[in-house]
This record gives sequence, structure tokens and C-alpha cells, in this order.
Amino acid sequence: MQKLNLLTQLFSEILIPQAVFDEATSSGKPYAEAIRLFAQDKGVAVNNQMAVQLLIHDVDRGEAEVIVLALERGIEDVMIDDAKGRRFASLNGLNLLGTVGVLVRAKQQNYIEAVKPLLDLLMVNRIRIGSDLLI
Repeated sequence: MQKLNLLTQLFSEILIPQAVFDEATSSGKPYAEAIRLFAQDKGVAVNNQMAVQLLIHDVDRGEAEVIVLALERGIEDVMIDDAKGRRFASLNGLNLLGTVGVLVRAKQQNYIEAVKPLLDLLMVNRIRIGSDLLI
């Protein structure tokens, strides 16, 4: 998780909905403490809880909050890895970026030398990466 700083290098603003923060920092999650320290000043509340409630019938709460927060604030780019969440974000006109996309962008901007070793590290830590994304 030493690469969390890539996010601040690549993006001018990072907002993390409460549900995403809670999920990523829950007990037993890999790198929970590193994520907690990174995200502590980036957490924001979603105002439209009714929209979140409607979406959680189809996607996890974290993805629902990302989508609703982006729509509330006029944010175009969202980071979602979950396939269902990505589909709903796309249907709402949002631009998608996942973990692999962040790593590719970091490589393109010369923040990292190679993507594959970091993908391997994610997989070792049981972070799912679609086999179709591995080259």
C-alpha cells in the first residue's frame, strides 16, 4: 500500500465516501491502517441518502455512495473496480477508472517504472484483478 501516494500525484482532489472508508479500513482488511491514515482527511458525507438506498438494491453501499457523491458534486471521474458498480456508474454518465487504470496512468506519467509487479502484489494480497486485464 506504499503506492497510495500515486493517487495524490495523479489527481488534484480525492473524495472518499464514508461507506468506502468504512469498508477499506474495517478490521482484517489488508492495509486497513495505511488506508485509514491516507484517507483520514478525504472523507465526505453523501447528502442524498434516498438515492443511495435506491442504488444499494443493485450495488454495494460503497459503490452507491461513490456514484451519488459524484452526481451531487458534478464530479465526472470515479474510481470503481466492482463490475456492477462500474456498469451503474457508466449508466449515470460517469467516467470510470479502476485500480489497473490508476497504475497504467501512473506508468504513463512516469510515477512508476512498471505496472505488472504492482498487479502481482495486489493479487498476492487477495485483491481481485480480472485475468483479462493481465498481459
